[in-house]
Amino acid sequence: MKKTYLCIVASALMAVMGVSCSKSAESAADGGAAASADSVKADAAVEEETVSQKGLSEEDAVIIEFITDMYNNEKFSDYGFLNEHCTPKLKKKLRDKYDYDCEDGDCYAVWLFRTSHQDGTSDRHEIVKIVPEGDNWYTYDFYDMGIKGRNRVRAFVKDGVVMMDDILNILQEE
Repeated sequence: MKKTYLCIVASALMAVMGVSCSKSAESAADGGAAASADSVKADAAVEEETVSQKGLSEEDAVIIEFITDMYNNEKFSDYGFLNEHCTPKLKKKLRDKYDYDCEDGDCYAVWLFRTSHQDGTSDRHEIVKIVPEGDNWYTYDFYDMGIKGRNRVRAFVKDGVVMMDDILNILQEE
């Protein structure tokens, strides 16, 4: 009876996380080799769930899609993109944080959108989850070359264009 109850509770939790008992059993049977694939699928399910959550405002949904596209496609490395989507306040912060010689025009500390690591444990580079925090703040969890990170970005829509006003590094694995 106790095992049945635990299995029901575990199944409910795994259903919420997008994983099934049979997948977990298969992972255990193959020594955990499938666990990594299940983790990636669960992360993707969390991302999809975050974007399609009921109750999100239209603006939140647009900004979440924007952040996902910006990070997954490394658009933050494109100065034209930053000039179009950053407020003067954020562009000043990105210029001020740029510690190297700048030969042409403005140079931006684009690494503030990711972790500060030069090398990682894998090629994995993607958004895992984005949570609207209120007051135009969005926390995004991500992988940068396999290293987990978390940032907060302040963003809003102005005249149909998503604008970013601030970026904060919250967490990165060592």
